[in-house]
Amino acid sequence: MTKLYRRLRTTAGATLVASAALGSTGLVPVPANAAPLSGAAPVDAGAGLVAQSSYVVTAVPLGLPSPPTLSNADLAMQARLAAQAELAEQRRKAAQREAARLARERREARQRARERAAREAERRALTATAIPTSAYTLTATFGMAGLWSNGHTGLDFAAPAGTPVVAARAGEVTFAGWEGAYGQKIEVTHADGTVTWYAHLSTIVVAGGPVAAGQQIGTVGSTGNSTGNHLHFEVRPGDGDPIDPYGWLVANGVQP
Repeated sequence: MTKLYRRLRTTAGATLVASAALGSTGLVPVPANAAPLSGAAPVDAGAGLVAQSSYVVTAVPLGLPSPPTLSNADLAMQARLAAQAELAEQRRKAAQREAARLARERREARQRARERAAREAERRALTATAIPTSAYTLTATFGMAGLWSNGHTGLDFAAPAGTPVVAARAGEVTFAGWEGAYGQKIEVTHADGTVTWYAHLSTIVVAGGPVAAGQQIGTVGSTGNSTGNHLHFEVRPGDGDPIDPYGWLVANGVQP
């Protein structure tokens, strides 16, 4: 853009200066006593200025300032700074990824620990063993001869009538009712397939469903072929032939 400065000489000798846009050439003011340019013409009185005035126009180029030129050292410094910034950003992102990985591993480790603890608690609950009654005296052991045609198949706990009878281990009550010489009997099937029998009961408290080790399932009585109040307790691995209940209880951490 160029600015035009006009020097207007009036009849009274005063000098007026005006400017106008003239494209891309810069204009600068000129002294009042400068000679008119060739072809100068009087200013039109209709422009609001005194008639018979003259003007002088002088033009000079006005260029935009050139950007400073960077030295090779400055350019090298800029490149180093940019590389350092990029490296710092890469390290920051790598640190974020590493922190996320460690946090994920910690969460997974805690979850595995909880799962192990839950499995161990379940295992302990399933394998916890209890003496099947209380306030008892052992009166007949496994394999004894006498009143039984093929030897005694269980362990007898003599106790007062009505003494609670509890499940020796967690499991499912799979039978509850009358069974001939056994009188009132309950069978509990355990997680490993072992079945425990509780016979000669006076009452059945739990007739079906899951039970926990030590949970009451009946009461001591003298039903069936019995000579007095006692609990006849049998252990049958895989629901097969009976084994010595005394040894089974000791092997599972309890001493009758």
